[in-house]
Amino acid sequence: MAKDLTVGKPFKVILAFALPMIIGNIFQQLYNIVDTAVVGQFVGNAELAGVGSTASMVFLIVQVAMGASVGCSVVISQLYGSKRLRDTKTATYTTLITMGVMGILFTALGLIFIDGILVMLSTPADIYDIAREYLQIYLYGCFPMLLYNGISSAFQALGDSKLPLCFLILSSVLNVVLDLVFVLSFGMGVAGVAWATFIAQTLACLLSLFVLIRRINKIKTDEKAKAFDKTIFKKIATIGLPSMLQQSVISIGHICVQSLVNSYGATVIAGFTAANKVEQILTSTFTNIANALSSFTAQNIGCHKIDRIKAGYRTTFYMIAALSVVMLVLSLTIPDALISIFVDSTASAGEIEVGRQYLTIVGCTYLVCGLMVISNGVLRGAGDVKIVVICSLCNIAVRVGGAYLFAGVWGSAAIWWAVPMGWLLGAAISTVRYFTGKWQNKAII
Repeated sequence: MAKDLTVGKPFKVILAFALPMIIGNIFQQLYNIVDTAVVGQFVGNAELAGVGSTASMVFLIVQVAMGASVGCSVVISQLYGSKRLRDTKTATYTTLITMGVMGILFTALGLIFIDGILVMLSTPADIYDIAREYLQIYLYGCFPMLLYNGISSAFQALGDSKLPLCFLILSSVLNVVLDLVFVLSFGMGVAGVAWATFIAQTLACLLSLFVLIRRINKIKTDEKAKAFDKTIFKKIATIGLPSMLQQSVISIGHICVQSLVNSYGATVIAGFTAANKVEQILTSTFTNIANALSSFTAQNIGCHKIDRIKAGYRTTFYMIAALSVVMLVLSLTIPDALISIFVDSTASAGEIEVGRQYLTIVGCTYLVCGLMVISNGVLRGAGDVKIVVICSLCNIAVRVGGAYLFAGVWGSAAIWWAVPMGWLLGAAISTVRYFTGKWQNKAII
Protein backbone atom coordinates (compact mmCIF):
# COMPACT_ATOMS: atom_id res chain seq x y z
CA MET A 1 0.00 0.00 0.00
CA ALA A 2 1.02 3.62 -0.48
CA LYS A 3 2.50 5.12 2.67
CA ASP A 4 1.63 8.57 3.96
CA LEU A 5 4.92 10.27 4.93
CA THR A 6 3.07 13.25 6.41
CA VAL A 7 2.34 11.45 9.69
CA GLY A 8 4.51 9.73 12.29
CA LYS A 9 7.83 10.65 13.89
CA PRO A 10 10.20 11.93 11.15
CA PHE A 11 13.15 9.83 12.34
CA LYS A 12 11.24 6.53 12.22
CA VAL A 13 9.45 7.40 8.99
CA ILE A 14 12.62 8.42 7.11
CA LEU A 15 14.74 5.58 8.49
CA ALA A 16 12.12 2.96 7.62
CA PHE A 17 11.79 4.44 4.15
CA ALA A 18 15.55 4.75 3.54
CA LEU A 19 16.63 1.29 4.75
CA PRO A 20 15.18 -0.69 1.80
CA MET A 21 16.81 1.80 -0.57
CA ILE A 22 20.18 1.34 1.18
CA ILE A 23 19.86 -2.45 1.04
CA GLY A 24 18.87 -2.16 -2.62
CA ASN A 25 22.02 -0.15 -3.29
CA ILE A 26 24.11 -2.94 -1.76
CA PHE A 27 22.48 -5.46 -4.09
CA GLN A 28 23.04 -3.14 -7.04
CA GLN A 29 26.76 -2.96 -6.25
CA LEU A 30 26.98 -6.75 -5.88
CA TYR A 31 25.14 -7.05 -9.20
CA ASN A 32 27.82 -4.95 -10.94
CA ILE A 33 30.69 -6.74 -9.21
CA VAL A 34 29.42 -10.19 -10.28
CA ASP A 35 28.95 -9.05 -13.88
CA THR A 36 32.56 -7.86 -13.99
CA ALA A 37 33.88 -10.95 -12.21
CA VAL A 38 32.13 -13.38 -14.56
CA VAL A 39 33.58 -11.67 -17.63
CA GLY A 40 37.05 -11.30 -16.12
CA GLN A 41 37.30 -14.80 -14.65
CA PHE A 42 35.48 -16.94 -17.21
CA VAL A 43 35.61 -15.08 -20.53
CA GLY A 44 38.91 -13.21 -20.80
CA ASN A 45 40.82 -9.96 -20.37
CA ALA A 46 40.07 -8.71 -23.89
CA GLU A 47 36.35 -9.23 -23.32
CA LEU A 48 36.58 -7.50 -19.95
CA ALA A 49 38.30 -4.56 -21.64
CA GLY A 50 35.58 -4.51 -24.31
CA VAL A 51 32.84 -4.26 -21.69
CA GLY A 52 34.83 -1.74 -19.66
CA SER A 53 35.41 0.48 -22.68
CA THR A 54 31.65 1.16 -22.86
CA ALA A 55 31.28 1.81 -19.11
CA SER A 56 31.18 5.60 -19.38
CA MET A 57 28.36 5.50 -21.96
CA VAL A 58 26.40 2.96 -19.91
CA PHE A 59 26.90 5.15 -16.83
CA LEU A 60 25.65 8.17 -18.76
CA ILE A 61 22.46 6.37 -19.85
CA VAL A 62 21.76 5.19 -16.29
CA GLN A 63 22.32 8.67 -14.86
CA VAL A 64 20.03 10.30 -17.42
CA ALA A 65 17.34 7.74 -16.56
CA MET A 66 17.73 8.54 -12.87
CA GLY A 67 17.56 12.26 -13.56
CA ALA A 68 14.32 11.86 -15.52
CA SER A 69 12.76 9.74 -12.77
CA VAL A 70 13.43 12.51 -10.24
CA GLY A 71 10.88 14.76 -11.95
CA CYS A 72 8.31 11.97 -11.94
CA SER A 73 8.86 11.21 -8.25
CA VAL A 74 8.61 14.84 -7.07
CA VAL A 75 5.37 15.52 -8.95
CA ILE A 76 3.66 12.30 -7.81
CA SER A 77 4.82 12.84 -4.20
CA GLN A 78 3.52 16.40 -4.03
CA LEU A 79 0.17 15.42 -5.54
CA TYR A 80 -0.19 12.46 -3.20
CA GLY A 81 0.80 14.56 -0.18
CA SER A 82 -1.90 17.12 -1.03
CA LYS A 83 -4.47 14.24 -1.31
CA ARG A 84 -5.19 14.96 -4.98
CA LEU A 85 -5.66 11.28 -5.73
CA ARG A 86 -7.08 11.61 -9.26
CA ASP A 87 -4.12 13.73 -10.29
CA THR A 88 -1.79 11.29 -8.51
CA LYS A 89 -3.09 8.47 -10.72
CA THR A 90 -2.84 10.65 -13.83
CA ALA A 91 0.75 11.63 -12.95
CA THR A 92 1.66 7.96 -12.52
CA TYR A 93 0.22 7.01 -15.92
CA THR A 94 1.95 10.03 -17.50
CA THR A 95 5.22 8.93 -15.91
CA LEU A 96 4.97 5.43 -17.37
CA ILE A 97 4.24 6.72 -20.88
CA THR A 98 7.01 9.35 -20.69
CA MET A 99 9.69 6.94 -19.49
CA GLY A 100 8.61 4.27 -21.99
CA VAL A 101 8.85 6.67 -24.93
CA MET A 102 12.26 7.88 -23.70
CA GLY A 103 13.45 4.27 -23.57
CA ILE A 104 12.40 3.66 -27.17
CA LEU A 105 14.16 6.86 -28.30
CA PHE A 106 17.35 5.93 -26.45
CA THR A 107 17.40 2.52 -28.13
CA ALA A 108 16.71 3.90 -31.61
CA LEU A 109 19.25 6.72 -31.41
CA GLY A 110 21.86 4.50 -29.77
CA LEU A 111 21.61 1.83 -32.46
CA ILE A 112 21.74 4.43 -35.24
CA PHE A 113 24.86 6.13 -33.84
CA ILE A 114 26.52 3.14 -32.16
CA ASP A 115 29.65 3.26 -34.32
CA GLY A 116 30.00 7.00 -33.80
CA ILE A 117 29.69 6.46 -30.03
CA LEU A 118 32.44 3.84 -30.03
CA VAL A 119 34.73 6.07 -32.09
CA MET A 120 34.05 8.97 -29.70
CA LEU A 121 35.04 6.70 -26.80
CA SER A 122 38.34 5.93 -28.58
CA THR A 123 37.58 2.22 -28.50
CA PRO A 124 40.75 0.26 -29.47
CA ALA A 125 40.52 -1.70 -32.72
CA ASP A 126 41.37 -5.05 -31.10
CA ILE A 127 38.31 -4.91 -28.81
CA TYR A 128 36.00 -2.88 -31.07
CA ASP A 129 33.78 -5.80 -32.14
CA ILE A 130 33.43 -7.00 -28.54
CA ALA A 131 32.47 -3.54 -27.32
CA ARG A 132 29.98 -3.10 -30.17
CA GLU A 133 28.29 -6.41 -29.46
CA TYR A 134 27.92 -5.64 -25.76
CA LEU A 135 26.70 -2.06 -26.25
CA GLN A 136 24.21 -3.10 -28.94
CA ILE A 137 22.52 -5.62 -26.64
CA TYR A 138 22.63 -3.14 -23.74
CA LEU A 139 20.83 -0.56 -25.90
CA TYR A 140 18.01 -3.04 -26.50
CA GLY A 141 17.40 -2.88 -22.76
CA CYS A 142 16.93 0.90 -22.58
CA PHE A 143 13.14 0.58 -22.77
CA PRO A 144 12.70 -1.77 -19.77
CA MET A 145 15.48 0.05 -17.87
CA LEU A 146 13.96 3.53 -18.20
CA LEU A 147 10.42 2.26 -17.66
CA TYR A 148 11.57 0.42 -14.51
CA ASN A 149 13.17 3.64 -13.22
CA GLY A 150 9.83 5.39 -13.70
CA ILE A 151 7.99 2.58 -11.91
CA SER A 152 10.41 2.65 -8.97
CA SER A 153 10.12 6.43 -8.69
CA ALA A 154 6.32 6.08 -8.59
CA PHE A 155 6.49 3.49 -5.80
CA GLN A 156 8.86 5.68 -3.78
CA ALA A 157 6.72 8.77 -4.39
CA LEU A 158 3.80 6.87 -2.89
CA GLY A 159 5.89 6.08 0.18
CA ASP A 160 6.78 2.48 -0.70
CA SER A 161 10.49 1.71 -0.91
CA LYS A 162 10.14 -1.99 -0.05
CA LEU A 163 8.60 -3.26 -3.29
CA PRO A 164 11.32 -1.71 -5.49
CA LEU A 165 13.82 -3.50 -3.22
CA CYS A 166 12.06 -6.84 -3.77
CA PHE A 167 12.11 -6.40 -7.53
CA LEU A 168 15.77 -5.31 -7.45
CA ILE A 169 16.74 -8.39 -5.43
CA LEU A 170 14.84 -10.60 -7.88
CA SER A 171 16.54 -8.92 -10.84
CA SER A 172 19.99 -9.17 -9.23
CA VAL A 173 19.70 -12.86 -8.36
CA LEU A 174 18.29 -13.74 -11.77
CA ASN A 175 21.05 -11.77 -13.49
CA VAL A 176 23.76 -13.66 -11.59
CA VAL A 177 22.19 -17.04 -12.38
CA LEU A 178 21.77 -16.21 -16.07
CA ASP A 179 25.35 -14.84 -16.21
CA LEU A 180 26.69 -18.20 -15.10
CA VAL A 181 24.32 -20.26 -17.27
CA PHE A 182 24.88 -18.26 -20.47
CA VAL A 183 28.65 -17.97 -20.02
CA LEU A 184 29.61 -21.31 -18.48
CA SER A 185 26.97 -23.63 -19.93
CA PHE A 186 26.23 -22.02 -23.30
CA GLY A 187 29.60 -20.35 -23.91
CA MET A 188 27.97 -17.10 -25.04
CA GLY A 189 30.79 -14.86 -23.72
CA VAL A 190 30.14 -11.13 -23.49
CA ALA A 191 26.82 -11.50 -25.31
CA GLY A 192 25.68 -13.88 -22.58
CA VAL A 193 26.35 -11.32 -19.87
CA ALA A 194 24.55 -8.61 -21.85
CA TRP A 195 21.51 -10.80 -22.54
CA ALA A 196 21.39 -11.86 -18.88
CA THR A 197 21.11 -8.22 -17.88
CA PHE A 198 18.45 -7.57 -20.52
CA ILE A 199 16.29 -10.52 -19.44
CA ALA A 200 16.61 -9.74 -15.71
CA GLN A 201 15.73 -6.07 -16.21
CA THR A 202 12.79 -6.87 -18.49
CA LEU A 203 11.28 -9.40 -16.08
CA ALA A 204 11.62 -7.01 -13.13
CA CYS A 205 10.06 -4.26 -15.24
CA LEU A 206 7.05 -6.34 -16.27
CA LEU A 207 6.35 -7.66 -12.77
CA SER A 208 6.69 -4.24 -11.12
CA LEU A 209 4.51 -2.65 -13.83
CA PHE A 210 1.77 -5.21 -13.18
CA VAL A 211 1.86 -4.56 -9.41
CA LEU A 212 1.94 -0.77 -9.82
CA ILE A 213 -1.02 -0.70 -12.21
CA ARG A 214 -3.07 -2.87 -9.85
CA ARG A 215 -2.17 -0.66 -6.89
CA ILE A 216 -2.97 2.58 -8.71
CA ASN A 217 -6.28 1.23 -10.01
CA LYS A 218 -7.34 0.44 -6.45
CA ILE A 219 -7.16 4.13 -5.50
CA LYS A 220 -10.76 5.34 -5.52
CA THR A 221 -11.47 8.71 -7.15
CA ASP A 222 -14.67 10.60 -8.05
CA GLU A 223 -13.54 11.10 -11.65
CA LYS A 224 -11.61 8.81 -13.97
CA ALA A 225 -7.91 9.61 -14.22
CA LYS A 226 -6.40 10.52 -17.58
CA ALA A 227 -3.88 8.25 -19.25
CA PHE A 228 -1.72 11.25 -20.15
CA ASP A 229 -1.92 14.91 -19.15
CA LYS A 230 0.10 17.63 -20.89
CA THR A 231 0.06 19.96 -17.86
CA ILE A 232 1.41 17.26 -15.57
CA PHE A 233 3.95 16.27 -18.23
CA LYS A 234 5.22 19.87 -18.29
CA LYS A 235 5.58 19.81 -14.49
CA ILE A 236 7.52 16.55 -14.70
CA ALA A 237 9.75 18.08 -17.39
CA THR A 238 10.29 21.18 -15.23
CA ILE A 239 12.01 18.97 -12.65
CA GLY A 240 13.24 16.15 -14.87
CA LEU A 241 15.05 18.06 -17.62
CA PRO A 242 17.36 20.02 -15.27
CA SER A 243 18.04 16.79 -13.35
CA MET A 244 18.90 14.99 -16.59
CA LEU A 245 21.26 17.83 -17.51
CA GLN A 246 22.79 17.67 -14.06
CA GLN A 247 23.40 13.92 -14.25
CA SER A 248 24.79 14.19 -17.79
CA VAL A 249 27.31 16.86 -16.82
CA ILE A 250 28.33 14.89 -13.73
CA SER A 251 28.91 11.81 -15.90
CA ILE A 252 31.04 13.81 -18.33
CA GLY A 253 32.96 15.29 -15.40
CA HIS A 254 33.74 11.82 -14.08
CA ILE A 255 35.03 10.83 -17.51
CA CYS A 256 37.37 13.85 -17.48
CA VAL A 257 38.67 12.99 -13.99
CA GLN A 258 39.20 9.36 -14.97
CA SER A 259 41.17 10.50 -18.01
CA LEU A 260 43.53 12.48 -15.76
CA VAL A 261 43.89 9.54 -13.38
CA ASN A 262 44.73 7.24 -16.31
CA SER A 263 47.58 9.54 -17.30
CA TYR A 264 49.46 8.62 -14.10
CA GLY A 265 49.69 4.91 -14.91
CA ALA A 266 48.44 1.60 -13.60
CA THR A 267 49.51 2.04 -9.97
CA VAL A 268 47.59 5.28 -9.49
CA ILE A 269 44.61 3.90 -11.44
CA ALA A 270 44.39 0.82 -9.21
CA GLY A 271 44.79 2.78 -5.96
CA PHE A 272 42.27 5.41 -7.04
CA THR A 273 39.74 2.82 -8.19
CA ALA A 274 39.89 0.91 -4.91
CA ALA A 275 39.66 4.04 -2.74
CA ASN A 276 36.87 5.43 -4.92
CA LYS A 277 34.85 2.26 -4.34
CA VAL A 278 35.22 2.71 -0.58
CA GLU A 279 34.04 6.31 -0.92
CA GLN A 280 31.10 5.28 -3.11
CA ILE A 281 29.81 2.86 -0.48
CA LEU A 282 29.36 5.74 1.96
CA THR A 283 28.27 8.46 -0.44
CA SER A 284 25.70 6.17 -2.09
CA THR A 285 24.25 5.61 1.39
CA PHE A 286 24.05 9.39 1.77
CA THR A 287 22.22 9.51 -1.56
CA ASN A 288 19.70 6.88 -0.46
CA ILE A 289 18.97 8.83 2.72
CA ALA A 290 18.64 12.04 0.70
CA ASN A 291 16.24 10.35 -1.73
CA ALA A 292 14.10 9.28 1.22
CA LEU A 293 14.21 12.88 2.46
CA SER A 294 13.15 14.10 -1.01
CA SER A 295 10.00 11.97 -1.00
CA PHE A 296 9.35 12.97 2.63
CA THR A 297 9.74 16.65 1.69
CA ALA A 298 7.58 16.39 -1.43
CA GLN A 299 4.66 14.79 0.39
CA ASN A 300 4.85 17.22 3.32
CA ILE A 301 5.23 20.34 1.23
CA GLY A 302 2.14 19.20 -0.63
CA CYS A 303 0.16 19.63 2.60
CA HIS A 304 2.22 22.65 3.80
CA LYS A 305 3.91 20.96 6.78
CA ILE A 306 7.10 23.02 6.69
CA ASP A 307 8.06 22.43 10.33
CA ARG A 308 7.84 18.69 9.76
CA ILE A 309 10.22 19.00 6.80
CA LYS A 310 12.70 20.91 8.97
CA ALA A 311 12.48 18.17 11.60
CA GLY A 312 13.19 15.61 8.88
CA TYR A 313 16.21 17.61 7.74
CA ARG A 314 17.64 17.62 11.28
CA THR A 315 17.00 13.89 11.58
CA THR A 316 18.86 13.05 8.38
CA PHE A 317 21.74 15.31 9.39
CA TYR A 318 22.20 13.26 12.57
CA MET A 319 22.16 10.08 10.47
CA ILE A 320 24.83 11.22 8.03
CA ALA A 321 26.90 12.76 10.85
CA ALA A 322 27.04 9.39 12.62
CA LEU A 323 27.95 7.60 9.39
CA SER A 324 30.62 10.21 8.61
CA VAL A 325 32.30 9.79 11.98
CA VAL A 326 32.37 6.01 11.67
CA MET A 327 33.79 6.17 8.15
CA LEU A 328 36.37 8.81 9.11
CA VAL A 329 37.63 6.62 11.96
CA LEU A 330 37.90 3.63 9.62
CA SER A 331 39.62 5.70 6.93
CA LEU A 332 42.25 6.95 9.38
CA THR A 333 42.82 3.74 11.36
CA ILE A 334 42.51 0.87 8.83
CA PRO A 335 42.81 2.43 5.34
CA ASP A 336 45.04 -0.39 4.08
CA ALA A 337 42.45 -3.02 5.03
CA LEU A 338 39.70 -1.05 3.28
CA ILE A 339 41.78 -0.69 0.12
CA SER A 340 42.72 -4.38 0.18
CA ILE A 341 39.05 -5.34 -0.15
CA PHE A 342 39.06 -4.03 -3.72
CA VAL A 343 42.54 -4.91 -4.98
CA ASP A 344 43.88 -8.41 -5.56
CA SER A 345 46.64 -10.14 -3.64
CA THR A 346 49.27 -8.91 -6.09
CA ALA A 347 48.63 -5.25 -5.23
CA SER A 348 51.83 -3.29 -4.78
CA ALA A 349 52.74 -1.03 -1.88
CA GLY A 350 52.34 1.89 -4.29
CA GLU A 351 48.71 1.06 -4.99
CA ILE A 352 47.95 0.78 -1.28
CA GLU A 353 49.72 4.09 -0.64
CA VAL A 354 47.70 5.88 -3.32
CA GLY A 355 44.44 4.56 -1.87
CA ARG A 356 45.52 5.44 1.68
CA GLN A 357 46.33 9.00 0.65
CA TYR A 358 42.97 9.38 -1.08
CA LEU A 359 40.99 8.10 1.92
CA THR A 360 42.92 10.28 4.37
CA ILE A 361 42.29 13.48 2.41
CA VAL A 362 38.70 12.80 1.37
CA GLY A 363 37.66 11.08 4.61
CA CYS A 364 38.03 14.27 6.64
CA THR A 365 35.23 15.92 4.65
CA TYR A 366 32.61 13.15 4.43
CA LEU A 367 30.33 15.23 6.66
CA VAL A 368 30.52 18.12 4.17
CA CYS A 369 29.48 15.76 1.37
CA GLY A 370 26.57 14.47 3.46
CA LEU A 371 25.41 17.99 4.28
CA MET A 372 25.41 18.89 0.58
CA VAL A 373 23.47 15.76 -0.37
CA ILE A 374 20.69 16.09 2.23
CA SER A 375 20.30 19.83 1.59
CA ASN A 376 19.85 18.99 -2.08
CA GLY A 377 17.35 16.33 -1.00
CA VAL A 378 15.07 18.92 0.58
CA LEU A 379 15.45 21.35 -2.32
CA ARG A 380 14.69 18.63 -4.88
CA GLY A 381 11.63 17.42 -3.00
CA ALA A 382 10.35 20.98 -2.74
CA GLY A 383 10.77 21.51 -6.47
CA ASP A 384 13.67 23.98 -6.13
CA VAL A 385 15.60 21.99 -8.69
CA LYS A 386 17.50 24.84 -10.38
CA ILE A 387 19.60 25.40 -7.26
CA VAL A 388 20.31 21.66 -7.07
CA VAL A 389 21.58 21.76 -10.65
CA ILE A 390 23.73 24.83 -9.96
CA CYS A 391 25.14 23.13 -6.85
CA SER A 392 26.02 19.96 -8.77
CA LEU A 393 27.54 21.82 -11.70
CA CYS A 394 29.72 23.95 -9.39
CA ASN A 395 30.76 20.84 -7.47
CA ILE A 396 31.86 18.92 -10.58
CA ALA A 397 33.43 22.02 -12.16
CA VAL A 398 35.66 22.52 -9.11
CA ARG A 399 36.54 18.83 -8.98
CA VAL A 400 37.57 18.72 -12.63
CA GLY A 401 39.07 22.22 -12.79
CA GLY A 402 40.95 21.87 -9.50
CA ALA A 403 42.35 18.47 -10.46
CA TYR A 404 43.71 19.70 -13.80
CA LEU A 405 44.79 23.12 -12.49
CA PHE A 406 46.89 21.82 -9.60
CA ALA A 407 48.07 18.57 -11.15
CA GLY A 408 51.26 20.26 -12.27
CA VAL A 409 52.03 21.28 -8.68
CA TRP A 410 50.70 18.42 -6.54
CA GLY A 411 50.70 15.60 -9.07
CA SER A 412 48.00 12.96 -8.63
CA ALA A 413 47.24 14.31 -5.13
CA ALA A 414 45.53 17.26 -6.83
CA ILE A 415 42.75 14.86 -7.86
CA TRP A 416 42.16 13.84 -4.24
CA TRP A 417 42.21 17.43 -2.94
CA ALA A 418 39.78 18.55 -5.65
CA VAL A 419 37.09 16.23 -4.27
CA PRO A 420 36.58 18.04 -0.90
CA MET A 421 37.01 21.39 -2.68
CA GLY A 422 34.00 20.56 -4.84
CA TRP A 423 32.01 19.30 -1.86
CA LEU A 424 32.70 22.47 0.12
CA LEU A 425 31.40 24.74 -2.62
CA GLY A 426 28.40 22.52 -3.30
CA ALA A 427 27.52 22.29 0.40
CA ALA A 428 27.80 26.06 0.79
CA ILE A 429 25.37 26.69 -2.09
CA SER A 430 22.74 24.12 -1.11
CA THR A 431 22.89 24.71 2.66
CA VAL A 432 22.65 28.49 2.36
CA ARG A 433 19.66 28.03 0.06
CA TYR A 434 18.00 25.71 2.58
CA PHE A 435 18.39 28.15 5.46
CA THR A 436 17.07 31.08 3.43
CA GLY A 437 13.75 29.20 3.28
CA LYS A 438 13.10 30.23 -0.32
CA TRP A 439 12.51 26.59 -1.26
CA GLN A 440 9.28 26.71 0.75
CA ASN A 441 7.54 28.57 -2.07
CA LYS A 442 8.78 26.35 -4.91
CA ALA A 443 6.12 23.60 -4.78
CA ILE A 444 5.15 22.85 -8.38
CA ILE A 445 1.57 21.62 -7.89
